[in-house]
Amino acid sequence: MEHKTLSNIGKSAHVGKFNFSTREDYEKYFLHSGIVNNQDQIWSNAELVSMVHRHWHGEGRNGCIFALLSARKAEELGWYDYVIIEPKIAQDNDELKRNIQGKILEAIQNPSCEIISLLFSNVTTDKELVDLIHTLLSIDCIELVKEGFLDNKVTLALRVALSNKNVLSWLMAFGPFDYFPQTRQSPITEIAIRVKIKPLIQFYRQNNDRESAHLADLPIRYDYILQEKIWQNTLKRTRIILGAEPNVFSAARTTFTLRQEIWA
Repeated sequence: MEHKTLSNIGKSAHVGKFNFSTREDYEKYFLHSGIVNNQDQIWSNAELVSMVHRHWHGEGRNGCIFALLSARKAEELGWYDYVIIEPKIAQDNDELKRNIQGKILEAIQNPSCEIISLLFSNVTTDKELVDLIHTLLSIDCIELVKEGFLDNKVTLALRVALSNKNVLSWLMAFGPFDYFPQTRQSPITEIAIRVKIKPLIQFYRQNNDRESAHLADLPIRYDYILQEKIWQNTLKRTRIILGAEPNVFSAARTTFTLRQEIWA
């Protein structure tokens, strides 16, 4: 099945002037179309999970038009995904930890991979999310560099060192959680990781810190005028979706935003 097969999916999330698909909309689509017989068959099927992931980013709810366009030709640009179908994320699951670390390190070494999205298709509750975070923090290649507290919320900034150990990649999380910023509320819990250092030539508005790497560093082949237009429209779109100015909770530097009682 191709991306266009999801063109008639419902869009029950009304954000600003936009409408987006939710986890429930995807479930209804696959069930009513007869592709599956129950919800479990969706979220345990790596092909369907990958399709949902790309379709959701292609709708543009994350605010970034560069990401919207990139999701529509993900393989061509080196944006890969890896589906982890675990009914429960146990913090003492050493095999799972080795699996996650192995996939990250493999992506870093793969010359054709620019971004790896780890998709935890069955992580949907607060407890499962917290268990996942603790699992990630116990993996050797992942580092917690900052924990902040603001407005009864906790922000966590996770990083991964790339092949050049002086470069830290910013991890970004998405998921079906109402306390995530609007731009991060996706149907699937996702950890997106930029796995290559910055290209030598970048659009002038991008962060040029050579010791960091993040999703916006994905090389694109647009001319200067088009990049400027996309950049300006991204700022406008993001503000509309957030309903406010971007802040620490929605910033790329922040991996997770949680309610304090959940993290405690």
